[in-house]
Amino acid sequence: MHRPHDAEVVEGRRGSSRTDTAVAFDPGQVFGTGLARALPTPMRLAWRVLGTRAGMFLRIVQDTFNTQTEAGNTLADLVLGDIDVPDGRGYLALRRGEPSWAEPSVLARSDEQAERLWRESARLVGLPDH
Repeated sequence: MHRPHDAEVVEGRRGSSRTDTAVAFDPGQVFGTGLARALPTPMRLAWRVLGTRAGMFLRIVQDTFNTQTEAGNTLADLVLGDIDVPDGRGYLALRRGEPSWAEPSVLARSDEQAERLWRESARLVGLPDH
């Protein structure tokens, strides 16, 4: 469930077949997207400043800061197939505006945690857990 893998080959309407690949995309911190609108005012102001050219100098020490253009273009390239997905990889992280195939954390690769997430999610939406 948490490891990338190609989906089964499916027959298309015209007899063609295709393989779909699941990839998790981490755009990092992307300022100016509206995701910070519910933060307290001081944090919202800081978020706004960090999203300007004045805040981009922090990329020297914080590699997860990315622009909207970088994040959007990378996601589009991934969806359009312009970024090759290496075998066994499924977690694309954007770092300093460049895509990198990162290894997910130990927690993210835990079968036990994946099962727990499934059970809790099912419970929250009223589905049976199995």
